[in-house]
Amino acid sequence: MSGTTLPGADHETAKRRTTLRAYLTVLTLYGLVAGSPLIGALRAVAQLNGTSVADWTRTVQGICWLASLVCASLWLVWLIRTHPQRVGRLVLLIGIGCVIAADEAGLLSPSGTSTHVAGRLCEIVLWVWLCIEITARRGLTLQTLSMPRPFRRLNHRSDADRKRCIDWHYVFCRHVLALMAGGILAFLTTLLPGPALHADQQGAAAGVPDFWPGLIQGIWSAAIEEVLVTAAVVTILKAARRPLWEIVAVVAAMRALPHAYLGLGPALAGLLPAAAAAWLYHRHQHVVPLIAAHTAHNTITLAVSAIGWPAVLPWLLFINVSARIAGKAAEGAQPTRPEDKN
Repeated sequence: MSGTTLPGADHETAKRRTTLRAYLTVLTLYGLVAGSPLIGALRAVAQLNGTSVADWTRTVQGICWLASLVCASLWLVWLIRTHPQRVGRLVLLIGIGCVIAADEAGLLSPSGTSTHVAGRLCEIVLWVWLCIEITARRGLTLQTLSMPRPFRRLNHRSDADRKRCIDWHYVFCRHVLALMAGGILAFLTTLLPGPALHADQQGAAAGVPDFWPGLIQGIWSAAIEEVLVTAAVVTILKAARRPLWEIVAVVAAMRALPHAYLGLGPALAGLLPAAAAAWLYHRHQHVVPLIAAHTAHNTITLAVSAIGWPAVLPWLLFINVSARIAGKAAEGAQPTRPEDKN
């Protein structure tokens, strides 16, 4: 009997291995995409507390960013090469790498400096593509393009598309509310005693020296956080049969850490929208409305800092219109009773 293994022990061993593989995948993805921002956050936190930071740390941050792109590209090449008839995707990947390299070398701007636009947009494609390939190999799907069909009246939609429209607007509106609540909490924490970064210092710490680079950075962070740190992490850990509270806690921690340059209070305030995003994706499996809400929130935040509080008015109007559309979609989705057909 000493040489035999009980079936229950085999099950527990397989469960632990599945969990370990899931966490290794999640942490590798996170390390690649968040390594350089985490170093920048640590530098900003050190400066915020009056500690001098050596210039070589900026070089280390740049090397870490370059290494992450190279490793992500090699990982993606391996994923593509293991599937036949995907040579065209390798050509696309090479093109993405060339655009990123050209932008960083200053070849896309007359001033000879990086535009912080074209390269960042190509990075979004690279990271989202990698997440889709990784989850697809596990028999999963991020449903990144599961959107309701545009420009079609509600009464002309199919039942499935109408339900998708309702879910899309529900997730969008709920995430907007969570992001707004997180923003209010972050603002309140800045009123507490302690060091805090000004708006221009925050932009410098995040690597966005101008409005347009800042706008692209907002789109980049929205797409990366919602696809990689929310959808991919939830999908992989859910497949590993991890409990919901653990998945939400992991996503919240991963999303809060790179925002440490804002200070401890604002970083902790970011736990609320992060947890809400994880719960919403776990329940509804729609990542596009999460990206849309996050992008809109980042854009309006940037507009407020550049224009002032009047920029909030179009944002509130947009939320109101979206909520009304969601309400009409819900009304259109009500089942038709037999007596209504007569």
